[in-house]
Amino acid sequence: MFLPIPNPRLFGYCPRCAESNLLIYETNWAIIEKEINGATDQKKALRYAYGDFVSAFEIFCKGKAKQCNAPKVNFQSLFHTRKSFKEALGLDMLAGLKTEELLSLRRVFQKRHLCTHVGQTITDRYVREIPEDRNLVGKAVELSLTELQTAASALRAALAELVKATSKKG
Repeated sequence: MFLPIPNPRLFGYCPRCAESNLLIYETNWAIIEKEINGATDQKKALRYAYGDFVSAFEIFCKGKAKQCNAPKVNFQSLFHTRKSFKEALGLDMLAGLKTEELLSLRRVFQKRHLCTHVGQTITDRYVREIPEDRNLVGKAVELSLTELQTAASALRAALAELVKATSKKG
């Protein structure tokens, strides 16, 4: 299970070269993936992994927001986070993603919300956020390692843009 790092900047910032890096995110993702692959109950492992994935994003972005005085938002929301860094840095951290990468990220964030707060059934609220899945209302949420891996790769690219922007700023 993902364990938050008490001081993300300590591990994500090199005091020698003054360069911010993605070590936190990459380490957390490696732990998440290892736990899924080693789990005896894949469904349960994926349910936890979706939550851990969003938590890793949240912790990483909180550290970056503090570094560049970005507005405090719900960093468990992909689009609130995007807006916060757009206001602080003029950066659209999701702009470089392909349509399918962004869709995968959106699905992971929304499915995590469903599994954590609502249950494991696709709701109307989910479909308002992911209209591409309107035919799934009332059906059980399907979680997959492939979807999570696609989202992880996309998120790494988005966070790399954020690291570049905050390195220039700081």
